[in-house]
This record gives sequence, structure tokens and C-alpha cells, in this order.
Amino acid sequence: MRATKHGLIILLVLLTCMVLPFINACSPAHAVIESVVLSSSTNSANKPANITSKFPMDQDVIYAFVTVGNVRRDTIVTTHWFLKKGELPSQNIEIGHYDQIIHTSTTISFGITLDPGLPIGEYQVDVSLDGQKMASVPFSISMPPTPTVRILHDKSASSNATDNIHRSYSWTIFGTNFTLNMEIPRSLYDSYKSKTRISTLSPSVYSLYVSHPDDDEYILRIADAIKSMSQAKGFTADQYSKSIIQFVRSITYATDIEATAFDEYPKYPIETLVDAKGDCEDSAILLASIMQVGGFSPVLLITKPSVIPGHAAVGVAGEGSPDLIYYQYEGKKYTYIEPTSSNLGIGQIPKPFKADDFQVVALQPLPSITYSFDDLRLGRVYRIRAYVKNIGSIQVNDIIMVAELHSESAKNIIYQQSDPFTLSVDQEAIVTFYLRYEIPGKHEIRVYSQVSDDVGYTLAASFDDP
Repeated sequence: MRATKHGLIILLVLLTCMVLPFINACSPAHAVIESVVLSSSTNSANKPANITSKFPMDQDVIYAFVTVGNVRRDTIVTTHWFLKKGELPSQNIEIGHYDQIIHTSTTISFGITLDPGLPIGEYQVDVSLDGQKMASVPFSISMPPTPTVRILHDKSASSNATDNIHRSYSWTIFGTNFTLNMEIPRSLYDSYKSKTRISTLSPSVYSLYVSHPDDDEYILRIADAIKSMSQAKGFTADQYSKSIIQFVRSITYATDIEATAFDEYPKYPIETLVDAKGDCEDSAILLASIMQVGGFSPVLLITKPSVIPGHAAVGVAGEGSPDLIYYQYEGKKYTYIEPTSSNLGIGQIPKPFKADDFQVVALQPLPSITYSFDDLRLGRVYRIRAYVKNIGSIQVNDIIMVAELHSESAKNIIYQQSDPFTLSVDQEAIVTFYLRYEIPGKHEIRVYSQVSDDVGYTLAASFDDP
């Protein structure tokens, strides 16, 4: 049987395809895009973990996995990312482009970071090889479900830190000299120094400085050390309490301006111990803290707002005496103790103050949260992040954060509130809202808190929208 001329040509081509593929007789002459896959995350092997074409506005990164085949030489793979149609005055905007050089057939990943974010809209990623567009994949950005609450890790200092601050305190009582040496972790001191100063315009706030729990271990050490030294000298319980008072009085008096350069700067006990100086409120806070863990029942005595200059002292529960200054509170008598002057005895008030100048502040843990917010406009959407922190001395439950967008022209309010959440002492959270408006014009953002049905203060900002 004879082969025709055309049959012979076909046979030669088939043989070439099987035997000599490297001469490219049966495959494309250039690299090709085999697939483009979008994903919101990657796994440990850098593979797509959540393939999708729909992403929320709070997506951190969008990944494009590009599989390139028939690579025979260095090839430049490029992705161009576009906003095709969205809530912006301009359309078809390039939002980023990225290049990679490959040397063999492989799958490579590209990621576009959405920081600060992208507006709602329709998008597209184009993939090119050596400058020639080879594929296009559409995707979209939409409103995420909000609000969201992200609880951050507790940042309170650890008492196990190895870098310590050494302090030595000396005082004399009943003709006996005492010395107490302490090692205080620098991390604990720095933690207290960095804390927000809570306004003491409301005298009850002073209790927060006494009841904050992070320094309990070190305050107890002081009380136990003074008690052991007192017992070794045969002191009575009353003499033990006076030894605590004299320990605090041995700390140098200094005004807030002298010690901190602030007009008003109440200190936590650890700060006063490390600084070895403080004013009347600092000494009163320290004395009340030690007396409390030492087994006594103290209160703070704070001058009333009308009394100028102000003063702080401590009251200790006892029988009271007609010849001593004492205060009655919830069925108990509290004798006045001056925390700064060694010239005054128990129950004596320094001049020019009078007994009725002071009010009793009970010592109890207090909840307190502080917050701030930032905002970002993405098209017709405001992203609002509220940064919330428990700066109190006790866990705060059932915190609700609220964000409102007020439109002056439309006379309406767009409102969102978070689910209730809990913050332990010093713990922080970020609450994120997305509020979308329809009518341009002047808008005002308001952010506020609700804790146990008590509405907190409002933070506000106003903006004009085109």
C-alpha cells in the first residue's frame, strides 16, 4: 500500500510531536495563562484557602493565584487592578499593579492590600505576560456585616519581670528605727506610668487608684513586712497601724508640679513608692492601700469641691473619741489621719482646714472605660473604628458602643450599636462600624458608650460630603 504525499506529511508531523516536542511543533510558542483564582486568604502552603469573587470592605488583602504554563524563558507576569464602577466620581481607576518574573511553569500569587480600604463597587484584575494582556477576572467589594468587636490581648505588666527597681525606706516610731528594702519590677512601674490619669473632679474616682489590682502583691508585701517588724518589737495592733502611717510619712512631700510637671497628677501607689515622693493625695492613696491589706478598714477623706486649696487624708475605722476628729459613715466612725505630716497626731487636722471641709470616699473597685475613634470615608460609606479601654479597677460587663451618622440635609440618623462585650482591667477592644449615606451634604459622626444602661459621653466629628 503506497502512502500519498499528504499522508506522509501528516505522519512526519505526528512523529515530530512525539519525539521532538522541544522544537514546539505541537504547543504554543509562548507562555499561557492556565487559570486565575481569587481568594480572601491563603493556607500554610501558600495556596488559596477561600476562593471567591466577592469581598467585604474590611478585607485586608485580596489574593490572585495565577497559573502559568509553557514557560520556556524568563517571563514577566503582571497584574493590574482596577475599580471599574463604584461610589466614586471617577470610574475605571487603576488601584495597583504588581510584577513577578518566573523561569518555569508554576503558580504564583499576587496580593493587593486594602489599606485603608476600597469603596463599594465592581472591580477587575487583568493579568499580562510580557506586557500582553492575557486574562481578566471581575470581583466586587460590598458592605461587610457590622458592627464587629475585636478584643485585644491584656497588656497589663507581668510581676515576673527580671529588671527591677530597688528602693529603701527608713522611718522611726516609738524610738525604734526601721528599714524596708523593696524590689519593684520596672515593667510594673512603667505600666502604671503609662495609664490614663482619670479626673478626680468626682472624689469617688480616688477609690480607683487605691483598688487597682496590679500592684496588690507589692502592697501586701509592705504590710506584711511592717507587721513582722512590729511583732518582733512587741508592738500592739495600734502601734502596728502607727508604724504604717510613719512609713508613708517618711516619703518626701512634693507637689505635682515639682514631681511630675503637671498641675494635677494623682499617682498609683507603685508610682509613689518608686518615685519616693508625692503630694497629699498620693500619700493618702498609698496609706489607704497599705492599711486596707493590713487588716484595717480605711476610707479616703477628700476636701469638698468648694474648699480651696484641696487636701486628701485617710480615715480609719475605730471607736472614735470626742477629743479627736472623726467621721461617721455607714454606721462606723473613722478617725482622721494626716498622711504627710509627722507633727500631727491621730485625729488632728492641719490648719487651715476644718472637720466639715472633708467628705468620705469609700474604697471600692470602680468600672471606667475610655474611648476614642477614627473614621475613613470610602465612597458613600464611613468606616468608624472606636478604640475602647477599661481603665477602671474592676471588670466591666455589658459594654455597648454606638455610632451614629447624622445627615443635616436629610434630617435622618443612620444608627448602629455593637453586641454587649466585656473588658477585664486594662483590656482593650476595637469596635468597627460601616455607615452608608445616600444624600451628599454635611454629616456629623457621633460615637458613645452604654454601660449597664448608663450612656457615656459622646465624641463627635463633622464633615462635608461632595
